[in-house]
Amino acid sequence: MNLLKIYNSLNLSSGKFTGYFPVYETIFKDLKSKPIIFVEVGVMNGGSLELWKKFFHRESRIIGIDINPNALKLRDKGFEIFIGDQSQPKFWKEFYKKIGKIDVLLDDGAHTNCCQIVTVVEAMKNTNDGGKVVIEDVGTSFMSSFGNPCRTSFLNFAKNSIDNLYARSLLMSKKISNIFEKYCFSINFYDSIVTFEIDKKKCFKSKLKISGSKKIGATDQRFNHLEIFKNSNNFVQKMINKLSRRIGVIYENYKLKKYFVKK
Repeated sequence: MNLLKIYNSLNLSSGKFTGYFPVYETIFKDLKSKPIIFVEVGVMNGGSLELWKKFFHRESRIIGIDINPNALKLRDKGFEIFIGDQSQPKFWKEFYKKIGKIDVLLDDGAHTNCCQIVTVVEAMKNTNDGGKVVIEDVGTSFMSSFGNPCRTSFLNFAKNSIDNLYARSLLMSKKISNIFEKYCFSINFYDSIVTFEIDKKKCFKSKLKISGSKKIGATDQRFNHLEIFKNSNNFVQKMINKLSRRIGVIYENYKLKKYFVKK
């Protein structure tokens, strides 16, 4: 049974955007048949916990977190429930000290910038390799009621995380030491959902590796169309070519502005 069919058969109440279900099917397909530790922030009436309990392996550990003490009633339904404020690093430190490392964290909590960002940072250090940190309802980064759009919105944080992730590349002129470089293998963007794929074993400095010894005389042609003097070894002409390439690249980048205009 697919996830949407399970959702339509729930006893406990839940509210999910229909566009999320294809995303869930995609990001959780490799974990569906494994016993995992799954944590959801923001459980409301418990319907989503029921959903994940039915969807994942029957030996999976499904844990709910909410700031509302009423959520403790869900313990009577067989769920593990923790009460706490997801915006507080202290809460997370105590939580992970009790639970240990997890496999998936799904944030459907307060949706504020602070709550989402703190949750990601704390979860990334406490998620097993091959696990995921999933943030829902990222659309709040455009909503004025959440103080957005602003420079410190969660979506801007996620976009900036891409730059930080690229710190592993030796092509980066500036060396950055950050949590994404150490723990996050990839970042994926979906319809109002952002996922952080965790795998420390794959987070290593990438180096150029040359294989094979035979060559066919191939040369770098990427800037040839911008050079004035073709295949020149003359020092002055080479300097002119270098300047010509630089001016040409600036002009080409200028022409690309039309692809970055906000609609």
